[in-house]
Amino acid sequence: MSTSVLILGEYPPPFGGVAIHIRSFVPYLLEHGYGVQIVSAGTHSGLESHEGFDVHRLTHDRVASVKKIAGRIPTLVNDFVKTRFFSDDFLKAQVIAAAAEPLIANADLICAYHIFPWGFAGAMLAEKYKKPLCLVHFGEVYASEPYYRKNIRQVKFIADRASEVVAASQHCARSLGNLGIEYDVKVVPMGVDLESLNPSIEREEIRNRYGIKPTDQVVLYLGRMHKNLGLHTVLEAIPKFSGKAKTIIAGASGELTGAANELARSFPDQVFVAPDFPFEDLSGFYGASDVVVAPSPDNRPCMGLAIKEAMACGKPVIACDIGGIPEAVDHGVTGLLIPTENADSLALSVSELLEDPKQRQLMGQNGRLRAADLFSVEKTNQRLESIFSNVLGN
Repeated sequence: MSTSVLILGEYPPPFGGVAIHIRSFVPYLLEHGYGVQIVSAGTHSGLESHEGFDVHRLTHDRVASVKKIAGRIPTLVNDFVKTRFFSDDFLKAQVIAAAAEPLIANADLICAYHIFPWGFAGAMLAEKYKKPLCLVHFGEVYASEPYYRKNIRQVKFIADRASEVVAASQHCARSLGNLGIEYDVKVVPMGVDLESLNPSIEREEIRNRYGIKPTDQVVLYLGRMHKNLGLHTVLEAIPKFSGKAKTIIAGASGELTGAANELARSFPDQVFVAPDFPFEDLSGFYGASDVVVAPSPDNRPCMGLAIKEAMACGKPVIACDIGGIPEAVDHGVTGLLIPTENADSLALSVSELLEDPKQRQLMGQNGRLRAADLFSVEKTNQRLESIFSNVLGN
């Protein structure tokens, strides 16, 4: 009988960083003899059957959530008494736990992504059913540190019930320690698929779509269109280098989509916006670019998935010297690190790379080698599976 893993976390769509990781990790687990069940969020509830595994979708609909919780009121009260925690995250965790309970009997291991609410649900299930828990966390503590400090008892409740705690970078591994909670945190970066993301990606398809000539230079921002990923700095910098390059802004819609579209109207032949593009176009956007910018404004990023994807595609990266980003970008070798929220510095760095094709090429080659050495999805999947194996062996 195969070992079975119950995964609590985001499975695509949508295609965020965690969702992309889980999407690549599940086939690896199946190939290595694991059974897999996933509880995830979605726009609808119900069962999705995939080849070799199922995804149990939860909706954000409040009525459906109340119905799920209604059958476990005694458990809810017991969990509240233990954790002294009542918030939206507590209720979300109860909904997740209710959906996962029918699957728990066949699970040998629970793997939960993010501390709240998935990790909280995993901790409650781990305690109730005496199952080992692997908690994988990212930059959520840095993003909402006052919230985590306020609820430190609950964070400790979750971490105490984890057989292993995993973080996606050394920087993110330190976040629990910053709260005064010391654990032996294993570091496993989120990997990138070096086969689908490579320097030989077809260059012209995306360029042709936007009428960009083969001789034009292209700067790419790829990520959610939010301030917390630094898009506001990109928008401020674009007029400073617009005469030297075209700019593509691609990613999930967000609070700055309107501002990006407005800038594109002001620079109709220079700036192109691609909100909510199909996932299969991902590699094409990297292939069309010459320089990738990722100026995150704060210390939340563990490393930045787009940064590693760009490196895998042999593209130089301009990013901010903050958080876990220096663990990915080797300044002057695979790209350039700049101060946060500094449009002038971003524009100067873009201009520097646009004007030096040899430096761009060398940085791109170095980035590809670094991605292959440190961030290959085969290597990172193997490292995470080995943690599972050790937990189950113990």
